[in-house]
Formats: sequence, C-alpha cells, structure tokens
Amino acid sequence: MKIAYEYVKIPNNDFVLLCSLLDEHLNDIVGGEIQRSQYLQYNLTDNIHDIVIAYEIKEGEKIPVGCGSFKRYIPEEGEGNLKETAEIKRMFIKEELRGYGIGKEILSVLENKAKEQAFRKIILETGRPLAAAMKLYMKFGFHIINNYGQYKDMNDSVCMEKKL
Repeated sequence: MKIAYEYVKIPNNDFVLLCSLLDEHLNDIVGGEIQRSQYLQYNLTDNIHDIVIAYEIKEGEKIPVGCGSFKRYIPEEGEGNLKETAEIKRMFIKEELRGYGIGKEILSVLENKAKEQAFRKIILETGRPLAAAMKLYMKFGFHIINNYGQYKDMNDSVCMEKKL
C-alpha cells in the first residue's frame, strides 16, 4: 500500500468529504448527531487553514483516506497559558486503514507545520469513547490535561496537550 501526504489549504473537497465521514463515524459511536449536538459548533472548518490529507495511491489514482488539521487556539479569558497554541481538529482515518501509521504520520506533518509557524504547544479534544484515538495521541507524546475552553464542562471530553 502506498500512502502520500499532502499539506493543503481550504477550500479542499477531499477534506470536506473526509470530515463528513468523520461526522458519520462519530454519530455511529454516540448514537446520532443529537447526542453530540453540543460539539458541532466547535468542529466548523471556517478557521482551519492548515490541513494534511493522506491519499492511498492505487493504480495511479489518489484516494483520500485520512486527514487532520490545526488552527490557532484563541484562549478564553483566564486561559493565558494557552497563547501560541495550535489546536488539532478533524483527525480521521478511514476505518479499514487504521493501524498502518497513517494517523501518526498526519500528526507528524501537523506538528512540523505548527513548529514552522512558531506555535509552542498543540492541544486537542477527543472523547472518552475514542480509546484508540487517545492511545495514538499518547504514543505521539500527548498527555491528558484539564479540559480547556468550551470543553470545560463536557464530561465526555478528554483534552490533551503536547509541548513543541
């Protein structure tokens, strides 16, 4: 299997497609969109400009199989320690290709791009039901922190951080 990684900017149709598959996957896990309605407003792609897409190269064709992105985190009042922070958003790998290191490679490219832009740390939010994702993040050097910003009072959220 050959995988290529491309750093792209919005708008990007492959990113939109993969985000739609991510949303379907999350709906399946939690029992529908209504169950995760409080999160929807925080997963808009409006402020995301840094995106990595993984493509499987098959018979000369590029098939989008995974993505990840980051945006500058704007700290809420009292969160001054989160300045110069990038927030990982919309990480997704198609289920049949999980376990091949694609997520790790996407995170690596995102981390390098964040460093180039002088970010000092990366944060992210994931959910308790996403044990495999948390395991990947921990292997990549993230550790669990107190829930930040909009996730402070969301019991199913798990927030993580990695210093760059």
